[in-house]
Amino acid sequence: LAQIPDTLTFTDQTLKDQLAASGASDNADLLDDVRRIIGEGWTYTDQDLRADLLDFDSQDSVDLLDDVRSFLSDGWVFTEQDLREQIGDVDPDVLANLDDGRRIFKQARTWRFLVYLPVLILMVIIAFLGGRTWPGRVAWAAAYLTISAAAIWITFGPVYSALSGEGIDRARQEAIDSIEPNHDFANTQALIIDKAIDTGAFIIDGFAAGVATNAIIVFVIGMLILSAAIVWPRLSEYLDK
Repeated sequence: LAQIPDTLTFTDQTLKDQLAASGASDNADLLDDVRRIIGEGWTYTDQDLRADLLDFDSQDSVDLLDDVRSFLSDGWVFTEQDLREQIGDVDPDVLANLDDGRRIFKQARTWRFLVYLPVLILMVIIAFLGGRTWPGRVAWAAAYLTISAAAIWITFGPVYSALSGEGIDRARQEAIDSIEPNHDFANTQALIIDKAIDTGAFIIDGFAAGVATNAIIVFVIGMLILSAAIVWPRLSEYLDK
């Protein structure tokens, strides 16, 4: 025990000597940096980031950083004119087709009442083929209207609600599975796909709900007309007596 010292002294210089002896003398500078950070703290500013980007990449990375910061701070506005410029630079024919499509949709909205014309013609044909009196013709037309409205409501109401959820979930999963796992922005792509599918589902759900609501209204109107066409002749006979 006499050969075992009572105290052991291990100084900073001793540590550096040990690092040098083990061939890791370069870590001495790292040790000094760590001690300084622990003692004084560490501040990393935007200027430090810019300097590192210039050292490891190029000025393009610094410009991209400025663009991202500007986007996060001020937002981003993409107007119709921006879209036209983007499309025109790629393919002017696509821009012309876009204008033609918008013009066709505008005309379709103007003449949308013509969509109901074939239905009215079919109602008149069914009315005159099925009924021999005016109350009978009205009853036949109302019955056709009621049955058609009920079929539309069933299609865009219960049937759509039962099938849409599973279909949307399957489309979402297939789109997410198509993302390459090793892609740099795989999570961002998944987020965009998820949001796009949610937006599309919201639009489709709104359209289906609107059609189903209108079908219910038409169904109620058809039932009222059908009831009136059936009851009115009997009521007239009763009043005549």
